[in-house]
Amino acid sequence: MDKNIKELFTKIYHRINVQFGKLIFRTPYPPATQELKIFIDLINKKYQKLNISILNMGARGGLSFPYIKLEKIKNLYLEGIEPDKQEALAILKSKQNRYNKVHPFALSDKVQYKELYITRGIGCTSLLEPNLEELRYYTFSPRFEVIKKIKFPVTTLNKLYSKEERFDFICMDVQGSEYDIINGGKMIFKNALAISFESHFFEYYKKQKLFPDLHKLCLKNGFRLIRLDLRSHDGAIGEASNCVYIKKHTLIKNKREFLKQILFSLLWDKKEYVEFLLRNCADKFLSDMEKKDIINRLKIILKKKESPLKFAYDGIAAKDYPEGKGYLN
Repeated sequence: MDKNIKELFTKIYHRINVQFGKLIFRTPYPPATQELKIFIDLINKKYQKLNISILNMGARGGLSFPYIKLEKIKNLYLEGIEPDKQEALAILKSKQNRYNKVHPFALSDKVQYKELYITRGIGCTSLLEPNLEELRYYTFSPRFEVIKKIKFPVTTLNKLYSKEERFDFICMDVQGSEYDIINGGKMIFKNALAISFESHFFEYYKKQKLFPDLHKLCLKNGFRLIRLDLRSHDGAIGEASNCVYIKKHTLIKNKREFLKQILFSLLWDKKEYVEFLLRNCADKFLSDMEKKDIINRLKIILKKKESPLKFAYDGIAAKDYPEGKGYLN
């Protein structure tokens, strides 16, 4: 492919939708992305000392969407973890590489040797055995067929990083090992401001932890769910392609963390959560001028709490029996 054509295709790649066999070109910045661009420009100009750090686990293919949108941030620090050593090396050699480091390790909750199940679809390779008894009914099952098993060394985030190490955003694409990795990296996740990962509603891999277990673990670690994208295969909803969590607003410690939470919310098209943050936390971390500036730039309208009169419509008789009096009759 001609180099210029390839570069042009790369630029427009994330601006194309495919629907019913037709290419539909989007405007360069759809509404949410335009607001993200505005906020990134604000960070680069007004908050130049704000460093954004990302840890991407399962770095195969480079920085994934939507995190690739953050490449415009001047002070971006990016580390990846990719157990395929050849892929890790290829990422660092790539001309589009933005990674500061890529670690060629597999992660779990203990330092040990584990069975690695290498699958026909290399992106489905996992430390857990594919559950083909369940998956064989689905059209995508061939990608989970195991072509080789090897003993593979695994480590933990606690072993890989010191207690002082921290990343603002953590992205995981680790094929069923999410629960073990979180338990093996408690300090890293304690210090993180936001995380995202895939999860499943039935066992794609044998003995894997499913979404309810991961959700409870995230809540236990102080995170709140702000986005859940469901993905169906052959009509059955089997996985959540994006489980997006952000640290609870009452745990924000300073202005830097507050601004980073706004950034992460915009990254995932959650402008409503930006409004929630500005309404509940801005006065604690921003000056009045800074607060108004962000509200105006992002065109945020702060909500007011509902009027008690609204509750009169909570049923046919609620208007005539307010304050729960109907329960007393």
